[in-house]
Amino acid sequence: MRILLTGTLLALMLPASAQASISFGATFDADNGGVTKLNADGTNLAAFSVIPGSGTVDLVHTGDGFGIVCAGGPGGCIDLDGSTGDAGIIVSKPGLSFAAGDQVNLSFLISGNQRNLAAADTWFGGVSFGGLLNMSNIVLDAGCGSFASANGAYNGLFVGAGACPTFGNTPFALRTLSFTAGQSGTLHLLFGDTVGADNIGAILDNVVLRVESPAVPEPATWMMMIAGFAMVGRAMRRRRPVARVTYA
Repeated sequence: MRILLTGTLLALMLPASAQASISFGATFDADNGGVTKLNADGTNLAAFSVIPGSGTVDLVHTGDGFGIVCAGGPGGCIDLDGSTGDAGIIVSKPGLSFAAGDQVNLSFLISGNQRNLAAADTWFGGVSFGGLLNMSNIVLDAGCGSFASANGAYNGLFVGAGACPTFGNTPFALRTLSFTAGQSGTLHLLFGDTVGADNIGAILDNVVLRVESPAVPEPATWMMMIAGFAMVGRAMRRRRPVARVTYA
């Protein structure tokens, strides 16, 4: 009996697995057939659209003559200040769902404009929920060190140049935000330049959103637990009653 119980306890102690998956990723390398497109929109971008009335963005590629080198060298990236003198805001095309308890992690790379070295870039990036949703364990990092934000209800969570000044000669840096969802919902990713107007904006590349569900037992763990309880039950049923002796 003791051995059976020990086996069951060991099954309960086996590590659980977290169900993690990359829900969204964009490198911009293959967008528009791998060809640069000034004033790009949703027909040129695979995973993003440009919010109407917000301005424009440029899809550029390393070596296309505009003097911009995308993250990693070859490939494409987004100049958040397009060629109309009015910076745009891009939004992810799919609505990305999450459940209560999910851990949501967003990462992306931003560099300065790479051309007007003295100009400050006023970029932002993050997630919009489209309504107030409860969030906890919020950690924001615009590239200058992470800090926690208070738990509560938010319409969205963002990081930007306000927390980490960015200039034309600022190299690509990893920017991140993460949170635990207090309730289920849907989010969209938003990136933009809040000032722009000089046709030279911050450069966006390598966007990744990862959603990780709470840890759940492995299938093998469930099987061992069920088998262990069954064995304990059979052993208990087979125990013989102990004879009692009564003295007069």
